[in-house]
Amino acid sequence: MSHRGPIQSILRQWNSESSPLALKTKRAIASVVPERVLLALKKRYYVGLLRKDSDELMETDARALPLLVRPGDFVIDVGAFVGFYTQRLSRLVGPTGVVWSFEPMPQTFEILGEAVRRLDLRNVRLFPYAVSDRVEAATMEIPRYDGGGESWWDARIIQGTPGPVRHGGAPDSLRHVDIATKTLDSVLEDTDRPLTFIKIDAEFHELHCVRGAVAALGRWHPAVQVETLETNDREGSEFRAMLDVFSGLDYAAYAFDGSRFHPRHPGDTNQNLFFLSEPHRRLTAGA
Repeated sequence: MSHRGPIQSILRQWNSESSPLALKTKRAIASVVPERVLLALKKRYYVGLLRKDSDELMETDARALPLLVRPGDFVIDVGAFVGFYTQRLSRLVGPTGVVWSFEPMPQTFEILGEAVRRLDLRNVRLFPYAVSDRVEAATMEIPRYDGGGESWWDARIIQGTPGPVRHGGAPDSLRHVDIATKTLDSVLEDTDRPLTFIKIDAEFHELHCVRGAVAALGRWHPAVQVETLETNDREGSEFRAMLDVFSGLDYAAYAFDGSRFHPRHPGDTNQNLFFLSEPHRRLTAGA
């Protein structure tokens, strides 16, 4: 009797990023394994996932990428994590295109670098910085899961005094990491290559990323995908301020339903928003 079916099923569950049991088990392991060992395990795990280059590993909004990115394009991945978007963008822009990927967390950046090397993504350039509206030193805080282990995915820049908040609500002493921030305008000032797409996943730091890219947005009008963890339309909110920055640059906000773009309306909640300007309005015809 072949055991391939059950074994493959177990492997699919283990490799699933949406399996509650697999995630709980991984977090428990992460809470007791020494960091260098954990880092080696994570490298092997994520490189294996990325080799599959499967749509199942990507959020639905990633289906919009082929509509916005073409061979030969110059694109930027802000908050690259271990490279899910970086790899997809690398494939879409092809050998004549360029991907710049920014990831400030040292451990995650090490995994990202391993993935880029092992997958031979020669059109990818890596930057170990957080993107912001200032060029300065900063601090990132790493939340912890209730079941133990650090959530590197959710690390974020903090303002002021670090807080003792665990990922999930329980108090704890969290680890803090010193990093450097750059503005996109500062890193782009020496290039004349037109920028066509930016993806931003910055854990509540989105407004700062956008403010630091105003010159690039006004010069090249790239399409911009922003993960929106907070969608408060109230006057004075950071989300409203971000909408105002884009509006002032002749951008409009759209949601993607898996096949088409639709105008974003006040009060809508979306995991990601796409900010499109005149060069991309053809994609929204009939929306």
